[in-house]
Amino acid sequence: MNSGSILSGRPSLGAWVNYGLGSANRNLPSFVVMLDDRDPIGGPKQWSAGFLPASYQGTQFRQGDTPLLH
Repeated sequence: MNSGSILSGRPSLGAWVNYGLGSANRNLPSFVVMLDDRDPIGGPKQWSAGFLPASYQGTQFRQGDTPLLH
């Protein structure tokens, strides 16, 4: 759904935008993923960088005391 392909392993739309346009800040994530109360089907592969370098992958935010996982 997020990559435009039914096969997993393709870069997500956010990864392609970051790859093409670049990031506004080198110290912040290029794009973030904000989830509701549950993970989507397919999990983190939905916002992965696929075959692009890992720096283009999205960072998951979550609800609670600490919004960042790492």
